[in-house]
Amino acid sequence: MRLATISIIMFVFFAVPFLYALEPVPAGATQDLIEKKEQAEEKKSEEKKQEEKKPEEKKEKPRNDYIIIPAIYYTPETSVAFGLSVLFYYRPPNQLLERRPAVIQPTVIYTIRDQIILILGGENYLDTEQKWYLFYRVEGSKYPDKFWGIGDDAPRWAEEDFTAWYGLIDITARYKVWGDLGIGLMYDFAGYDMRDMDDYTKGTDPEGRKVASPLRSGTVPGSRGGYYNSLGPLLQYDSRDRVSWPSEGIYATLSLLPYHEYTGSSANFYKGELDFRWYYSIIEDHVFSLQWDTVLSEGDVPFTMMPKLGGRDKLRGLPEGRYRDRNMTLLQLEMRIPVVWRFGAVFFASAGNVWDRFEDFHAGRITYGGGLGVRLTVDKDEKVNARADLGITKEGWAVYFYLMEAF
Repeated sequence: MRLATISIIMFVFFAVPFLYALEPVPAGATQDLIEKKEQAEEKKSEEKKQEEKKPEEKKEKPRNDYIIIPAIYYTPETSVAFGLSVLFYYRPPNQLLERRPAVIQPTVIYTIRDQIILILGGENYLDTEQKWYLFYRVEGSKYPDKFWGIGDDAPRWAEEDFTAWYGLIDITARYKVWGDLGIGLMYDFAGYDMRDMDDYTKGTDPEGRKVASPLRSGTVPGSRGGYYNSLGPLLQYDSRDRVSWPSEGIYATLSLLPYHEYTGSSANFYKGELDFRWYYSIIEDHVFSLQWDTVLSEGDVPFTMMPKLGGRDKLRGLPEGRYRDRNMTLLQLEMRIPVVWRFGAVFFASAGNVWDRFEDFHAGRITYGGGLGVRLTVDKDEKVNARADLGITKEGWAVYFYLMEAF
């Protein structure tokens, strides 16, 4: 069944190269897509004027418009997913047309595994110089998921299913203080209602016995659900030449989020993250990329708020959430090369680990992964790629069909 599903997705991926039916445009890449649309409209207007050979004033960019984006993708965690996203953008009357517009983007996604995701995202520049930037994302979901335990030694037999009904709110306000360097504040809210938990683990322990579900017993932090609020500082540096497919530059963020009962949280903990990404073009369109992502936490961290490894972006080939704990570090390398026409190839390697306290970090338990992928460029100007990746780890292998790069 799994191979049949993958075969169908491969047919769509390779046999319909011009089908722009992909994942909703991620935050940060929306401006690239809007600019591309407006450039295409201007070019079309110029061609029409030349055909008619009539003097005509250049058509201005529209202050308000929208883009409809169908969505289809595949990951082992979701199976095949379908959805629709509509990107609305507008410029206030007092804003120059050359400036980036404000964006509102609602998205609806449904997966074959009965996962439902509703998202409302947006971004806005609050001043004429566009130094003040506001990003927001509101998400609600019913999401059947899996849990193997906490720590880098969680056994495979401990797998159990649960369904999380959750709501998320992320708001970032940033001010560019100098060049590509910005400072700001982040607000984060997460609320979880845990349902449909298994009574026992899917596998048996080394003695051949089924084990009662740790989630249902309530022994895992956050297994009863909860609400978590935080407001903290952000430092960001972004010198990438483009968001959708960077070939040069650095993207780095440093953030600290304190969650406390005084802010409306049902648990007290702190979470800091450093996400560093470097892109270097060896020769034209041959790009080496690196990501180092580290999350450090302290306090009573719920399992739903713990950093985790696995999935389509973090250590491909490992099931999403296979390992999670209060602390995590991940190193990923990629080599991206063109092949022929719109096709390209990617070779990647990853290494990551999770741990509770620093004395619990074991180098021998680091999880390694690697693989290769095929890229199909669906937008040549902005280098927007659909990707098909094969990731391999000690847990086995997994295939992913998605839009945009992993990082």
